[in-house]
Amino acid sequence: MGLSARIMTLLAVLLVAVPAGAQTSAASLEVVQKFQLPDGNEIEFDGGRVYVNGYASSPNTGVHVFELGKSKLRHTGDLLCQGINDVAAMDRGFIAIGFQQGGVGCNKPSSLPVTGFSGGVQIADMSDPARGLLLGTIELPGGVHTLTRLPGTDLVFTALGGADAYAAFQGLTHILDVSDPDKPEIAATYRSELNPAGCHDILFQEIDRKMIGFCPGLGGTEIWDMSDPLKPVAIGRMPLPAAQLPHRVAVSADGKMAAISDEAYAGHACAGGGPIGAMWFYDISDLANPKFLNFYGPQRGMLPVGAVSGQSLSCTAHNFNFIGNTYSVVIAWIAGGTQVLDVSDPAAIKEVAFYRPDDAIAMSSYWYRGKIYVADRNRGLEVLKLTP
Repeated sequence: MGLSARIMTLLAVLLVAVPAGAQTSAASLEVVQKFQLPDGNEIEFDGGRVYVNGYASSPNTGVHVFELGKSKLRHTGDLLCQGINDVAAMDRGFIAIGFQQGGVGCNKPSSLPVTGFSGGVQIADMSDPARGLLLGTIELPGGVHTLTRLPGTDLVFTALGGADAYAAFQGLTHILDVSDPDKPEIAATYRSELNPAGCHDILFQEIDRKMIGFCPGLGGTEIWDMSDPLKPVAIGRMPLPAAQLPHRVAVSADGKMAAISDEAYAGHACAGGGPIGAMWFYDISDLANPKFLNFYGPQRGMLPVGAVSGQSLSCTAHNFNFIGNTYSVVIAWIAGGTQVLDVSDPAAIKEVAFYRPDDAIAMSSYWYRGKIYVADRNRGLEVLKLTP
């Protein structure tokens, strides 16, 4: 189904919005720390360290490094770097930084003609976060929208972005060997049959003692057997009944439930709980035959909203994860703020708490070590405490 047909299907659901206003569930969520950053987009956790990176190409954006203390987060360093989309943490304080349209490295323009997307990956030594050291780069056609480390290895998997525009680059996932941080190399490539425009994001999780990969894109989510790290094998798929772009996948700790966010980038609603930009839940007890359970749509947002609203006004599921060993999820809804859901009964999904400031553009909301971390393009990094 083409993009226009998908939009027509989704817009059959009434687009409604709720008035702007300070909306916060004070009895359940409390802001315990806030750090003003020029742009908050993705978050990467690495033991006691938290990386927050920007999305825009403003001169002041980059990788912002925080350390988890006994009770509070400390801002310990910044790596100014334009055009960043994503960060993958490696060992010993090294990180891999992905670029799409901002050049092939930190503040380093692409050598390719600007006829589409071009970018790449750069390695940085952040062992001393106050003195980040830029190392090797590699240029990749189509650039890198997100990148993910295969746990326990020196391999980094890059994702083009999964939307229609990336089909021109054959939808390739580049598997990079970054064991030599001065010379990252392409070790292999993978082309998804389900997602000809590639993956939007990639998740790896050990399930029943096997490493499993998840590749969401326009065709749905492809499930990989990662027995051979350089040769993913598609063993299952999770097509969404109604979606614009399957964005991110998270899996419960027991490996039985998967959640998928739909980034409704061309049409979205901010209320009513319909399928536009919703969260979708699957039983993956049998990885070869996932079973659709239910969806949960956006509940709140701001005016105006509609099929042509800009990203800052969209209320669509974005980055999220499960809370520990529970069937609860923390979700960023962009202008819809941050929400906590109890999905232990998929037929009766319940809101536990929400937090939505008037100027929210919450790109990532994750649970980590007892708190919720929110990266917001307006508000920087906020740390929330969830009270039972």
